[in-house]
Amino acid sequence: MKVILLRDIRGFGRKNEVKNASDGYARNFLLPRGLAKPVAEDEIKVLKEKAAGEAVKIEEEKKRLVTVAGHLKTQRFVFEVKAGGKGKIFGAVSDKDIQSKLRDEGYSVQAAFIERSLKTLGEHAVKLDLGLGITAETTIVLEEAAKKAA
Repeated sequence: MKVILLRDIRGFGRKNEVKNASDGYARNFLLPRGLAKPVAEDEIKVLKEKAAGEAVKIEEEKKRLVTVAGHLKTQRFVFEVKAGGKGKIFGAVSDKDIQSKLRDEGYSVQAAFIERSLKTLGEHAVKLDLGLGITAETTIVLEEAAKKAA
């Protein structure tokens, strides 16, 4: 029996795929649990068109992300932190802090990768995951915050 998968099913298929399932598997497992629905031949054509449209959107998004990655490479993001002697800062700047700063600046970043939290003043290279397999690298600058007059 041909079915359209409504969800990803480990070891069987992904959402919106048309699969040929055994009658028993389809009737006793997939259909009652709402994991799939029976497919008519005209629905297959509609699904293929929908998949082609989604593929075009994904390619356009990848092109946009590559442009953003190029822009991020030239950017420097400055964090003003409290520092003690020898250029060590109080606390640390973590990957979550970097993601938050980039989002505040208007960049959509899924993850920032640093080996360990940043604890010294100066420039640091950071790798970013922009999504869809696109990565970028940018510079994070830690500067000592100006001290307030008492």
